[in-house]
Amino acid sequence: MRFVKFVTYLFYRYYSKGSTKDVAYIKTVCSAVLLILINLWIVLILLNQTDIVPATTNGAKGMKYLKIALYTSPIFLFFFFFVREKDLKLMVFEEKKLIVASRILWIYIVLSFVLMIALMFVFAPGSNDIH
Repeated sequence: MRFVKFVTYLFYRYYSKGSTKDVAYIKTVCSAVLLILINLWIVLILLNQTDIVPATTNGAKGMKYLKIALYTSPIFLFFFFFVREKDLKLMVFEEKKLIVASRILWIYIVLSFVLMIALMFVFAPGSNDIH
């Protein structure tokens, strides 16, 4: 749990500066949830279980947004209950440790996103077909 709070603090520290300081906590939670979803999607692709997440190509936009909200709400609730904004404001770390950790986090985010996209192309249905 300490690791999750530390990573969340890195996001909070980033968003609490500049024009996003008024909405730093919600942006922090959204960023952490997105990072978790990217990693879950990578695991689902590797296990060839992407059909677990039902996707409809037809239907109303509102229904698609509702489905996304329902699937992500447990992760959002986890962050809202266990990683509170007041706790993030009280956290203090050495500046050098924060700089190194922030760089590692950004590299991890970029590599995770690139890996997810690459795996989607490699394991896409019909990607092994010869035309």
